[in-house]
Amino acid sequence: MKKILYLTLICMLLGIGLLEMHAYSFGYTNGDCGRSYMFRRGQGTLQGLAIRIDKVKLQSMKGQTINAIEFAVGSRNTNNKEIEVFITNKLGEEAITKATGTVTKANEWQMVKLTKPYQITGEEDELFVGYTASIANTYNLLTADMSKDFKGCCYIYNDGVWEDTYGLGIGGVNVRAKLSGTPIYTDLILKPINIAGYLKSGTTYNIAGQVFNAGSETITAFSLGYSINQQEGEVKKYEGLNLLPGTWMDFSLPIVSNVGNADINLTLQATDVKGGSEEKDTNNNKTEASGFFYPANMERMLLVEGFTGQGCSNCPSGHTTMHSILEKAPTKTVVVEHHAGYYPDWFTMNDDLNYTWFYGANTTSAPAIMINRSAVPLVNDYPVFNMQLGDKIEAAINYVYEQQQPYVSLQLETSYDEATRKAKVKLNITPHTNMPTAQTLFNVVLTQDSIKAQQTNGGTLYAHRHAFRGTLTGNTWGFITSLVPGNTVSWETTYELPESIASDYYTKNNVKCEYGEPYIPTDIKQMKVVAYVGAYDSENCNNNRVYNCIEVPLGESYTQGAFVSAIEEVNKEQLKPSFHLEGRRVVANNADRCEVYDLQGRRMAETVPTAGVYLVRITSQGKTVAYKVNIK
Repeated sequence: MKKILYLTLICMLLGIGLLEMHAYSFGYTNGDCGRSYMFRRGQGTLQGLAIRIDKVKLQSMKGQTINAIEFAVGSRNTNNKEIEVFITNKLGEEAITKATGTVTKANEWQMVKLTKPYQITGEEDELFVGYTASIANTYNLLTADMSKDFKGCCYIYNDGVWEDTYGLGIGGVNVRAKLSGTPIYTDLILKPINIAGYLKSGTTYNIAGQVFNAGSETITAFSLGYSINQQEGEVKKYEGLNLLPGTWMDFSLPIVSNVGNADINLTLQATDVKGGSEEKDTNNNKTEASGFFYPANMERMLLVEGFTGQGCSNCPSGHTTMHSILEKAPTKTVVVEHHAGYYPDWFTMNDDLNYTWFYGANTTSAPAIMINRSAVPLVNDYPVFNMQLGDKIEAAINYVYEQQQPYVSLQLETSYDEATRKAKVKLNITPHTNMPTAQTLFNVVLTQDSIKAQQTNGGTLYAHRHAFRGTLTGNTWGFITSLVPGNTVSWETTYELPESIASDYYTKNNVKCEYGEPYIPTDIKQMKVVAYVGAYDSENCNNNRVYNCIEVPLGESYTQGAFVSAIEEVNKEQLKPSFHLEGRRVVANNADRCEVYDLQGRRMAETVPTAGVYLVRITSQGKTVAYKVNIK
């Protein structure tokens, strides 16, 4: 009793209320902030973050008042040093209450008190708490703890639209709601697990996950169980914990599939959560993820496209950086260099300048690079970025390799007749699973390696590597095609290799010729054929990522692992496991995967809409078979 009286007296003397001392702050971050936690979103100057408090959590906080909003930002250089905090029922709509405060410091926590505090009734369906501020494009305002992502908890303002931060890799955003008191409740959040990346049969993958203590009480124990394709796995118990409020814990879940060309569905659930009280909000205790396991011998290559120019003084050092990183890449890389990032030179083809569209703006630069034509979250908003930024190249390679699927396997066959200088080129494409985009294209291009020619800061005998020499399809972007699992797409052409190739932009007025005429002799020993398959979107440069690619010296051939030229048609009696028909419904017997397609290659439901001839595709134990069936 005396201690309480003394504490009350001290608080009165210092002007501190007991309620304020014990105030509780709710959020989804462990509070980490600093220069490595800074970022921005979109192209606009208005930036913002928010958190969502769901109905069950609000019921646990019933009667509490949100007095202030806490945040950590990466810069205090907002317009007039101002920031606006708010509480709303729906993002993008009028706030219930808001206040304007001053940003006083960067990478430290601060708060803005609400002029009109909000009392939680417990009847709300949800609340959003956050901030916005205007800041120049040269500053990174936003910060987060960079843990594993939540889903449906954290939101970011992106050029006029509030979007879920899930998939950005930023974890819990640095926003908190400061309450008048401390509610008593236990709440564990199991963060989503992503297995949508590149997985191969027979390989054990340790899927990294996190749990977060979103309650006000320390969590001392919980259990974690999982199932793969509805087959229950072992339950793992975590006991003797000291998981404090507002902190997270890592765990690793090993998964493996011995079946190739098969979907996998993973369900993960946390149970038996032990805290100071019974957990009431179990909505975030379960997560489901879907993926696809490719055959064990699946082979994929990454398309690395550089943008360079003979007059680019930084390109030699940029190429040195690029190649040193590519040597450490987790898979083989196929390099194509476009002489289009500076100004047209001896090597520049019409297609080269068309590809600068991937910069996402009307400007070009060199040296630059793109990996599989992919924009990488928090690395670059567009596929192309500075080649000298080694850490970004490495991050982009790892992201593309681990998080993006190849979808197809390729076979590239070429032959060359020295007498006629004619080459025959044939590309075969076999898809393993359904394509993720509406339009898919393929293209076949020619490159020439180690051409000795002038280069600023490289001399007159600089070796220009992997120089783009034009498309064999005669089309900058290639051809749109329909790819359906079970069907092989083939394309072939005959090409006469000229004795030399000149820039499409060559005239004596716009290409410097002091080092000789810009006709580059072709050398069969230096010529390579590159083919790739990817998405196609003529409106958005970020929606054209490459799935898989292949490269061969002209005159040689190569078949990627897991490529299948055709699926053998077999009789029903030969098919093990088999399937049977129930009216117009195709029912698999002991198969891992069963798919039905019409004769135009469109995938159908298991129950087909009309009578007719269909292709039934069965996968089991790594073997895929298909045959035509007349369904009445």
